[in-house]
Amino acid sequence: MNKKIAIAWGLAFLAMVGYLFFISSDLPDHLAVHFDINGNPNGFQTKEVFINTFLIFITLMNGVFVVLFWAISYIPIAMINIPWKKYWFATDERKMVAFEKLRAVMGLTGVFICTAFLFTEQVIYQANTKDALFDIPINVGVFGILVLSVFFIALVFIITKPPTED
Repeated sequence: MNKKIAIAWGLAFLAMVGYLFFISSDLPDHLAVHFDINGNPNGFQTKEVFINTFLIFITLMNGVFVVLFWAISYIPIAMINIPWKKYWFATDERKMVAFEKLRAVMGLTGVFICTAFLFTEQVIYQANTKDALFDIPINVGVFGILVLSVFFIALVFIITKPPTED
């Protein structure tokens, strides 16, 4: 399962970076990158600063989760916060299952982050060009990300729920 999640995460990251390079030639030299609650621009950057900052930020964000994905079993148990922790770390066998579940959570978090930033790219693109292929209302997108966040948190509890005893 984690291999499929890692592949999905890698594809989401490549889609996000690829889309950034795809739209970069259409972006103006000075662009709106921050918006108020009504979708009006209130923060601006040069294209070069935006692209460089965006690439550095998403690489660091994903890098943190990649390190956690691969190194989770080396982190002291006292530093790990997981629902039903006493159950999952009671035996070595359960601990290994818990680490696999935590890897799945890290991978899904990476997919979620990449998807949210792909939406961010689209918002910035459509706000700064007239030829956007599709237009996503900012408020609808932000509401969608919030709803997906709630579902994601619920998914973490579902993934980490101990099996029921017969």
